[in-house]
Amino acid sequence: MNRRQFLIACHLSLIALQSLAWGSPGELIEVDPNCPPDAFKEAMKYLRQMRAAEKPTNAEEKLKNGRAWLAGAEVEDLQPGEKSYWVEEPKSGGRLRVLVPSGKLKGAVLAIHGGGWALGTALSDEKRNWALARRIQAAVVSPDYRLAPEHPFPAGPDDCEAAARWLLDNSLNVPQLAITGGSAGSHLAALTLCRLKPEERARFKSAALFYGVFDLGRSDVWRNGDNSDFPDLSPEDMDRYLNYFVPDKTDEQRRDSRYSPLYADLREMPPALFMVGTADLLASDSRRMARKWADAGNRAVLVEYPGAPHGFNGYEVDCGLNPEVYMADFIAESWS
Repeated sequence: MNRRQFLIACHLSLIALQSLAWGSPGELIEVDPNCPPDAFKEAMKYLRQMRAAEKPTNAEEKLKNGRAWLAGAEVEDLQPGEKSYWVEEPKSGGRLRVLVPSGKLKGAVLAIHGGGWALGTALSDEKRNWALARRIQAAVVSPDYRLAPEHPFPAGPDDCEAAARWLLDNSLNVPQLAITGGSAGSHLAALTLCRLKPEERARFKSAALFYGVFDLGRSDVWRNGDNSDFPDLSPEDMDRYLNYFVPDKTDEQRRDSRYSPLYADLREMPPALFMVGTADLLASDSRRMARKWADAGNRAVLVEYPGAPHGFNGYEVDCGLNPEVYMADFIAESWS
């Protein structure tokens, strides 16, 4: 083994050790992703250029354009023995997208898409969900939840809870469950866990929450930030999405635990992984939620990527610790 091979082996061993560093209940583990400081420099430059080039438009046009942008389904070629299908969920009347890899299943993951509670579909993360399904040998179920503003709170959370209960009814005949989501999907994942009884939550062995919004009452950074500081998700964007999802409410009213999981009783929650970029408007939400998760007596891991924007795992850059792989391994370890 030469020196380069040795260093690579040591680096991979370090990642393996980090992935096992669950800590004790009540302890917040902070993992350094070894991300180069300028890894997202070009991505941020591109986002600022896109923001500057935006033409003035009203909220209705922004919603229409956003939905059109996310409307295209990701196409994935199935491998032998794999299957994908839709299920009509009888309790909510909504649909579930189910991905099943070949071979014996080790569990199932409820994967909730983001989009400010107003954009996206169960097909939005199809490629990413297939990668997760194959890596950990698990079914991945994504709810096609109703969107705001046509269907404000509690429609989306109700649909996600119904999807969780569909899995709890052992509809896929799997021994273990996990839950994940990004952005608004992360909020809905946390809210779903809050709605379940402790004995129901116990079936979910882990939660992987990417750049989530957990305080709908808005933190100070939302109000003080400039749109150019957060080109991928601005304070103006968040205000618009909040008014779609929970209309006619003050910040104080939105801090009710029915809307904001940060203020909920977080005792007896599964181990949770929080991943966020430091250039994300919602960075403080992940930090505060990870701390409160741990303070409630649960295991919590926080990974912050320096200079990364909202939705950072959608950019093909060398950011050190691969967020998708780390998330998948985190879930797999919770099942071991």
